[in-house]
Amino acid sequence: MKWRSQTLILLFFVLIRVHSGLCQDTIRTNIIIDSLENEIFYLTTKENKPIAYFSPVFTPVCVDGTCYPIKINLFWDLGGNYLKYSLDSNEILTKVEHLPFSNFDYGLLHRVIANNKSALANFTIYELTTEEESKVDGVTGATRPELQGTFVPDALYTSYTLWHLARKPKGEIEEYTTKQIFHSQFFQYVLTTPQLGAQELALRYLLNKKKTTAVVDILTPIIDSTDSQLTVKCIVLIPKSELVQSRELLANTYSRSNKAEVKEVILNRWNNEMRLSSLELDAIASQLGNQSVTFNKEQGMLAANDEWTESVYFILLEKINNCTNMMRREKIKHLLYSRESDFPRKFKRKLNKN
Repeated sequence: MKWRSQTLILLFFVLIRVHSGLCQDTIRTNIIIDSLENEIFYLTTKENKPIAYFSPVFTPVCVDGTCYPIKINLFWDLGGNYLKYSLDSNEILTKVEHLPFSNFDYGLLHRVIANNKSALANFTIYELTTEEESKVDGVTGATRPELQGTFVPDALYTSYTLWHLARKPKGEIEEYTTKQIFHSQFFQYVLTTPQLGAQELALRYLLNKKKTTAVVDILTPIIDSTDSQLTVKCIVLIPKSELVQSRELLANTYSRSNKAEVKEVILNRWNNEMRLSSLELDAIASQLGNQSVTFNKEQGMLAANDEWTESVYFILLEKINNCTNMMRREKIKHLLYSRESDFPRKFKRKLNKN
């Protein structure tokens, strides 16, 4: 994803500044993540714009009574989600019997830590192995079968320790972002900058701040002015009780959006949470075939609805006449003529003229 790549590039340059001792934009947060008092710092640009959080972690990985120290830098976005790790130039990570990580292992470790659904969440450090005779990180005991594929080979305890450290401060980071950043002039910057990772947190802060106002009234200006992942998150946050109130907003958004993900979230809400009216049916018909990603869903929703408006027939006929994709054209034609017995009189006259 492009925005995450941009974030990692930015962090690379921040790292250079941090490790060279030249960074003037590292702010203490007083967030301590473990008993060794590893602290999280807040990174900003020279203009004080927020970038991310990081912690230069020093932690032991204890294996069979022996502890091996790890020095590693962990990074989080403004929502407290793990971003990446880095090592100082003179640091390495090791596995069983002090064998160094390979390049593949370093890449795998990032994927291991980034996996929010990892089975590593389900066990304590004392439950990672069984009583079978085998060696894992130098420990007698076989790895639990549930953990296969969740760690760097021969580095189970290292993987486990870093996976949990990366998630431990999420709540405190969210609180710091809310109190220190959202209460500053940078709230709008965070809200409109997805790579910072705190858009949803910012939206919830905004809704809580104006909790006496209808949610849809707060979100409408954002939805009207955006066509991005922020739009998606706003649409998801509209309560079911306010969907009818937001009918015109969603129909207009569906018709003007060029983003498949925006259209998909609207289709899902229409399909699962409400009875379609002429407004939704006309919007779906007018966009049918414009994007391949949503075509099948649009076609299926129209086919499943028995209450087409007269305008839907005319819209589909125009689609057939103007569609350049032969396969979609034939599917739209099949959809239209599956309702031949229901053709309105005005529509029949139009067909006879053609």
